Amino acid sequence: MLSIREIKPSNLTVSVEVDPYVPVAVRTFSSPIGAVFYRVGNFETSLVEVPIEPITGIIRGIKVVSIDRLGATIDESKLIVFQGLPVVTQESIPRKRQDDQREVAVALDGDRLVIDWSGEESIDTKAVHGRLSFFIGGNTLLAAALDSLTQAERQSLLAHLRSASPTFDSPPK
Repeated sequence: MLSIREIKPSNLTVSVEVDPYVPVAVRTFSSPIGAVFYRVGNFETSLVEVPIEPITGIIRGIKVVSIDRLGATIDESKLIVFQGLPVVTQESIPRKRQDDQREVAVALDGDRLVIDWSGEESIDTKAVHGRLSFFIGGNTLLAAALDSLTQAERQSLLAHLRSASPTFDSPPK
């Protein structure tokens, strides 16, 4: 698990890629940063990667590589909200990568994609950076969301969700 030290304000640009091969990649960098990775999933049918800038510990995005489970949205009514990107504690930064075997679920709610690996853990904080949000509970990174999906992004994601769950019915727009 990744321990979060703080939420740092940032003016980094958020770029989003949604395509037929990788469901979604969201980043705040355009050239190599020597990122190390926190990876979560069952590593057979689900995998999410979180790039971390190794010197600063700033989380620089999220990539959903594969999905196999649909979930629900996150109740945000009582969350403390900060603007910026999460910063990982120095001792929590992986050397190259850290794998955490946990179930990952995704939810598509209108123009919002939620990626959740919290399990039964409680979420208390939300860090917002442009279209990207990270959810934290007890100083641990537990979920993320991408807001303001375009019609093209949403349609591409729907194809991935249908392959994850053949009985998936498209949610309302």
